[in-house]
Amino acid sequence: MNINELIKQQNNLIEDDMSDQDAGVIENDDNTEETDIYGPVKFDDINSLLDANVTYNTMGIQIVSILNNLENGYFVIPGFQRRYVWKKEKVAYLALSIIKNFPIPPLYLYIDPTSKRKQVVLDGQQRMIAIFLYFNELTYVRSDNHINFKEVSILNREIRELENKKQKLEFESAMKKEVQAIGKEIKEKSAKLLDTYGMKR
Repeated sequence: MNINELIKQQNNLIEDDMSDQDAGVIENDDNTEETDIYGPVKFDDINSLLDANVTYNTMGIQIVSILNNLENGYFVIPGFQRRYVWKKEKVAYLALSIIKNFPIPPLYLYIDPTSKRKQVVLDGQQRMIAIFLYFNELTYVRSDNHINFKEVSILNREIRELENKKQKLEFESAMKKEVQAIGKEIKEKSAKLLDTYGMKR
């Protein structure tokens, strides 16, 4: 892939959250389509937005800060945002842009007046979720649930630790029963990740 193609793909990222063509519609990898939105805009959400001071950081934000803020609940995706609609290819191009240090559109947030600490995502949620998925080695099979980033992170970390443990035991030719037991636990947790959150590693 040459630099012109990379730039073209990067330009497509700019249209991510405001695109009309796929707003509210999720095209899954199995080529099915479904109308999919968080729900009606709440009156409180509109009032918060009208009274908000929208800020963005021109110095940029570290990836680890985005991940930590999502996991700890400091970044909140409000009810008026559409669900996650990006496909794997778009996530890959965003990751490549980050690795190559290409400019990425800013994230727009405003302080939740009720909590005074949480920041509500006004624009950039598709990029945020894509970053979360990529750096946690996750992918969406279906995007039909609101994400609880903390629960997903904990579950994903448990699966990763079990996978590492199983791999180590297999390498050391350890007891077959223990390897099978870990394999069963991995399957159970992976099934929960898929059934509850529509994600897989």
